[in-house]
Amino acid sequence: MLHNKQIFILLNDVTGHRLYVAVYTYNIKHDIVDRRLTTLSTFELARALETIVSFVQHEFFSVEIKKLRQNLPLKIKSYIFSQLSVFLDDHGLLRVGGRIRHSNLLYEKIHPLLLPKNHTFVWSLVRYYHLQHLHCGAQQLLSIIREKFWIISGKSVCKQVVRKCVKCFRYKPVLSAPKMGDLPQCRLKPFVPCFTFTEPQLDAVPVSRLDQYQHRQQIITHFWRRWSKEVLPELQKRTKWQSMGHGQIDIGSLVLLSNNNLPPFQWPLGRVKEVYPGQDGIIRVVLVRLPGGNCVKRAIHQLCVLPMDQETL
Repeated sequence: MLHNKQIFILLNDVTGHRLYVAVYTYNIKHDIVDRRLTTLSTFELARALETIVSFVQHEFFSVEIKKLRQNLPLKIKSYIFSQLSVFLDDHGLLRVGGRIRHSNLLYEKIHPLLLPKNHTFVWSLVRYYHLQHLHCGAQQLLSIIREKFWIISGKSVCKQVVRKCVKCFRYKPVLSAPKMGDLPQCRLKPFVPCFTFTEPQLDAVPVSRLDQYQHRQQIITHFWRRWSKEVLPELQKRTKWQSMGHGQIDIGSLVLLSNNNLPPFQWPLGRVKEVYPGQDGIIRVVLVRLPGGNCVKRAIHQLCVLPMDQETL
């Protein structure tokens, strides 16, 4: 259950399932008189949570746990040793030592349980707190979690969970941005093609000998020569829109259609039916099917791709 990354496990379900299995195992080993038939207590749920945390810690920090039990020094470069002063508590769980042990806070706030970053249980834990506290922001979410747990790179985990939350995304959507396209011909060449009209070369003629029209032509010629030599090479770089913005748009993608006259949460939903790549193969226009069955063409910078990956569902 803990290793299936395609199932969203709420914290209550995890601890409840783990504890019910333990109660069932206890009951089948004892007589009817000694069996436990009462509901689960808060203490039992807390112990079940500690058991799951112990499994996760032994999976990621087995070397550190072994050395701490043997009172051996850890690596100096180890993050959990150099910055967090990790120790083992009475239940064999890794807790953060830190620098605030002389404060008046609760024990679990002073010494939160250490958790890794890349584990399904950790991400489910963060999503659970995010939902329980009414879709709070990343900073508030991190502060709430650190009252009991210390997740390595916790700020990054909280930001990713909030960013992948569909409801939070709809309140603060991010418009897509295609890769910057090539410059059109009108910005790279003179308006009139060369040798359209046969005219004398005016570059070397002194200005005093030219009439008004010839003087303008000389200025234009001088401008385009300097433009081609000094400016055009600098336009090779893409200073912005270097890659696709938030989310990749493809057929079947669920998107929000931006509307300047409505708040973001009232923007209509749609599903991409067709895509129209440009000459460079980059998609900048798509056909979106609306809930009523109508289809509209929209540029992708007017769309917001919802973060509908498997972990979010």
